[in-house]
Amino acid sequence: MKRLLTAASLGFGLSVGSSAFAAVATQDPHAEGELLRLREWDMSLLQVVAERGALASLERELSSLYLVLVPSLVEVRSSIMGPEGEREIASAGVVLTAEGLVVAPFFQYPARSGDSEAEPLQVEVRRVDGARYVGIIVASNADYGIALIRVDGLRGMQPKLFPGEWLPEGAPVIALGNAYGLEASMSVGLLTGRARFAAKARRLLQITNPVNPGDGGGLLASARGEVVAMLLTALPELAEAGIEVGVERMENESPAGPALGDRSRALRAEGIGFAVPIEIIVSLFPEHLGELMKRKRMLGVEVTSRLMVVESDLGPTRRWVVEVQGVLPDSPAEAAKLQESDILLELNGVPLATLEDLGFAMFHAPQQTTVIVLRAGHPERLQLDFGSWRAPLPEFGVPPPIDKPKPPPESGDDE
Repeated sequence: MKRLLTAASLGFGLSVGSSAFAAVATQDPHAEGELLRLREWDMSLLQVVAERGALASLERELSSLYLVLVPSLVEVRSSIMGPEGEREIASAGVVLTAEGLVVAPFFQYPARSGDSEAEPLQVEVRRVDGARYVGIIVASNADYGIALIRVDGLRGMQPKLFPGEWLPEGAPVIALGNAYGLEASMSVGLLTGRARFAAKARRLLQITNPVNPGDGGGLLASARGEVVAMLLTALPELAEAGIEVGVERMENESPAGPALGDRSRALRAEGIGFAVPIEIIVSLFPEHLGELMKRKRMLGVEVTSRLMVVESDLGPTRRWVVEVQGVLPDSPAEAAKLQESDILLELNGVPLATLEDLGFAMFHAPQQTTVIVLRAGHPERLQLDFGSWRAPLPEFGVPPPIDKPKPPPESGDDE
């Protein structure tokens, strides 16, 4: 009996001695009751593990994220006259504004007569609960193949937004789409790259989430439940269409990407999808989305992320740091007395190692906060007021106003 209780306290039913099983086999009521009690203890232990374990917490978190995000996902259907006659197409879409503006893929097919192109002006938009509405296409962009659709019945379905380019590589991302017509399909993946391009579409995010037919136009969200991008397509689909894909480089550098000979292998690629950051979508349609994501916080510095070697008693160690390369005039950075070569260590209590860390910290910071910098080997705490910016703030996706020094006048000029 002592051995039986010890096994039960550990939750391992298999540790019970063979004599106890023999007793059960002979229908001993006492031993059978002990084994039933053992099973009850095992179930209690499993319940405690289920309630307190990491997997249970992950389950609750993902389920909560799904419920928060799925109202912003819609299905867009339209009938288009193509080369083979009229056909129905379907895609996903994301509600962006409180007024019901939806961003979705924009399909164009050549009409049968002449060289004119037929494009849908009205589409059917279906909400996740089955409600159907008529949407009007109000704008489109051919480079990214996306359109804005106004749907009056989707008021209040907008999600929280966050700039996708401020997510760091390795960040977990949640995708919701309508793969192969299977509506509201969810996947969890990672952000694995930024500054990708596909034909004329630039500054795309690379993700491991599957982007199957029907997923295009779906939403991509951060682990905090903020929508950061719209799903675009996957590498095999681009390779099949012969579209050039790669990594954007600095000026005078050759772009990197699959070579022409790699396209056959790219057709079998897995875990390489692409999405359009929300701030890029906003910059494409300023007339309709200009007020959606105004740059609430702008520091007013030119910065770079680089590796720095730190010497200590334990030897040299390396870490990523954010270094100031320039301070814009009349900016919060100038008012806070930030200087060139300062290392930004912390802003609003958020440790800074990458440009994405800086973007996240600024986006969520109050108007007045503190920034800690490393200057000449010593940390300094500076007071920062984002409201001290004196120039108009640019929108997301638009470079900040940087005044370049004017070249000196050439000799012989009257001035």
